[in-house]
Amino acid sequence: MSVKQDIKFRVYLTFTGILMLALAILGKVLYIQYVKGDELRQKAKQTHIKEEVLVAERGNIYTEDGTILAATIPQFDLAMDLGVVVPDTFKRYVDSLADGLANLFKDKSAREYKAALKNGFSKKKRYWVIQRNAPYYQYQAARELPILNKKKGVGGLIADVRMKRNNPYGILAFRTIGLWRESGKSVGLEYTYDSVLAGKPGFRTVRKTTGGVYIPIEGSEIDPVNGKDIVTTIDINIQDIAEHALLDVLSKYESAYGSVIV
Repeated sequence: MSVKQDIKFRVYLTFTGILMLALAILGKVLYIQYVKGDELRQKAKQTHIKEEVLVAERGNIYTEDGTILAATIPQFDLAMDLGVVVPDTFKRYVDSLADGLANLFKDKSAREYKAALKNGFSKKKRYWVIQRNAPYYQYQAARELPILNKKKGVGGLIADVRMKRNNPYGILAFRTIGLWRESGKSVGLEYTYDSVLAGKPGFRTVRKTTGGVYIPIEGSEIDPVNGKDIVTTIDINIQDIAEHALLDVLSKYESAYGSVIV
């Protein structure tokens, strides 16, 4: 075999090897895309995307004259997706945002808030915690602050709401009003009228980001339908007089328990 033929043979052999490797890669891509594709996409979706339940606001329980006996108080975990805020907007409003957060929550100085914001922005944090367990008025005020007052995809405000049940009068008529348990059996009116008070939950889709934090996907939310209020025949003044009279008698005769009917 001449040198020329030897070189030509080696070129053909190399070309054939490269072609076979390319065909093998192409075959693997097609196999993954069309044979395993649906399965892998479903696994990826389950890993990085999930559905969250948005709890409906539970209805209130009132006396006959409109005094609240049991109410749902929302509490908010406020955070910020700093990854969606553009640099020019951040630079322009970071000082006023830091001042607003310091005045609203009074737990840090404006300088400390600014430093924390700049650090979070430099790292493009997708879930920078502003405040946990914030009451509704603080949530409303936060929505009006610079940057946060823009839509979610621009301003980055994230608000996760939780509902807390509150009885303003403590144990007054407590057995009748009852007790609502999120993960247990309720009692009293809370149990009897649960289907009316509970409302209908909503849903939203969230995506897992760097650091294992889930961020809501804009436009995926289905708002919950809040529960209805109920009005009882309880008169809080008569109830208070009756309970105090009963307590006085229980104390006088050192009784363990008792009942009174008006």
